[in-house]
Amino acid sequence: MATNDDHKETLQIMTEKQLDEQEKLKQEIQQLQDEIEKMKCKAEEIELIEERKYNDEIEKMKNKTQDINQIQATIDQYKFNKRMREFDVLIQIEKTKQQIERAKQRIEQAKQRMIEMKYQKIRESIKRKQRMTEEEDASSTEKRRSVFTTHYNFYDIDAHDNLHSFDINEILKDNNYFNDNIFNYIEHYSNQFSSYPKLNEEEIQKEFDQLIINLLNTLNNSTLLKY
Repeated sequence: MATNDDHKETLQIMTEKQLDEQEKLKQEIQQLQDEIEKMKCKAEEIELIEERKYNDEIEKMKNKTQDINQIQATIDQYKFNKRMREFDVLIQIEKTKQQIERAKQRIEQAKQRMIEMKYQKIRESIKRKQRMTEEEDASSTEKRRSVFTTHYNFYDIDAHDNLHSFDINEILKDNNYFNDNIFNYIEHYSNQFSSYPKLNEEEIQKEFDQLIINLLNTLNNSTLLKY
């Protein structure tokens, strides 16, 4: 089974391959553009040579007082050959330009593939984060479900930050309703948690109910309210 690291390495290799392909295509385009410039230069050189030959030939024909029709035929032939040479160069240049255009299209395709790979990388990153979040949520839900059904670790997980030490002496200050019985009941209730720290919720509730009953019975004569 492929790991996340294997997938990242594959994407990295593919990205580097695309970049290398783009670089080679750019070099190919530059070479083709250089070839076009060479064609133009060569065509100009050939044309200068042909023009000199043509001028020399016309000059000789004039010196020999040849027929004007023959001179005109030479002129027409020169113009025709010149147009044919220009046409051949234009065809070669156009073919080279088509090669350049195809190379540019391949570069755009390579860029598009890189964009797709980047989007794929982003999508997979989002999916991984979603899976991690779902797994964390599932783990947390399972843990809380266990807490609510078994009561184990309930106070450690859900009430840990809201529990405070109970100091009976703080309550006794400036309170005239407390007496020895009340103190003993509360002290006994508090000692249950010190002696048995692993009490579950049901046992804690049972002890608390008994404490309330004892306190109500003790306070029954100290208030107008009757329980």
